[in-house]
Amino acid sequence: MRSLIPCQGKWRDLPSRLGLAALAVAAVWLLLCLCAPAQTSQGFTGLVTDSTGAVIPKAKVTVHNQGTGVDKSVITTSTGNWTVPFLAPGVYDVRAEFAGFKAVDKTNITLSTGETAEINFSLIPGSATETITVNASEVVLDYDKADVAT
Repeated sequence: MRSLIPCQGKWRDLPSRLGLAALAVAAVWLLLCLCAPAQTSQGFTGLVTDSTGAVIPKAKVTVHNQGTGVDKSVITTSTGNWTVPFLAPGVYDVRAEFAGFKAVDKTNITLSTGETAEINFSLIPGSATETITVNASEVVLDYDKADVAT
């Protein structure tokens, strides 16, 4: 006579099979966590003002990755602040523009892993077709560190 009790016959191996399946899932999770690249948050942030220091809301700021050619644009807040987060490390050009002001380009800005670079703009009244370009220097000051890099 056959018994329908799960612990007898072919059902007897079920708990060990479930245990092995759970162990396999845990091992895959562990491997995925160890092999996944670290998530870092680097980007740009800043403030757009006019030549008198008054903030410029709704100015357009465009961040251009020189390596990939990808542009990301944002509009400044009512307080003139802007942020472009989650960028890949690389060399960037950043442009701020607003109607009635000369556009300002800041070029060759190196963004390192884990860095949030502050880029502020002071726009000068003038024609929107005029552009002021500021080339980033080779030496970048990192106020959070005391070491010197070349």
